[in-house]
Amino acid sequence: TLTGNITLNSLTNAVAGTSATIILTQDATGNRTLTSTMKFAGGMKTLSTAANAIDMLTVSYFGTTYYASLITGFV
Repeated sequence: TLTGNITLNSLTNAVAGTSATIILTQDATGNRTLTSTMKFAGGMKTLSTAANAIDMLTVSYFGTTYYASLITGFV
């Protein structure tokens, strides 16, 4: 659960060729933002902003580059 804005540029101990899925839930305040240097599908990296909103971030690592996709608006 997010309690502030987040920056996500890499994953600790990432192994080339692997993926991770991260569930991001806004707290009761909402409006938390994501800043990242990862390459996002369609450039989309804007989180849902409603209180308690749930988004899913999937990140794949290929040695030097992180590719991410964000699915927003789970209810």
